[in-house]
Amino acid sequence: MKTQKLKIPSFVYLQIIAHAQEEWPNEACGILAGTDDEIKRAYPLENQERSPERFSISAEDQLRILEDIEKNDLKMVGVYHSHPHTDPYPSETDIKYSIYPDVFTVIISLKRREKPRVCIFSLENSYVSEVEYTII
Repeated sequence: MKTQKLKIPSFVYLQIIAHAQEEWPNEACGILAGTDDEIKRAYPLENQERSPERFSISAEDQLRILEDIEKNDLKMVGVYHSHPHTDPYPSETDIKYSIYPDVFTVIISLKRREKPRVCIFSLENSYVSEVEYTII
């Protein structure tokens, strides 16, 4: 069972927001590594879709990152992506294609670019629950 409260170092939090801003107007995406209750590292990746409404990560990038995570004695704890023009809530597509049920989904909304919003969700069996987090 996943924790329902996560800790995120401020440098990781700022890194994923910066990545989302850099990729705007398209969705940014990446993988997050850490422990059961703390995200420790972000791996910004290229959105293969180059789309403002969808994202995908290449199999090669996924394999390379998962090997690095294992080498650093961490585990994959989340996948993040941005919503350039909508609220930070999982879309039907996000829910349908959530292929890692044991990891968190982190969404950065740039609906108001000057004030990004970050929300974290647990997506299990099409059930969406928001996860509390603390920036440390």
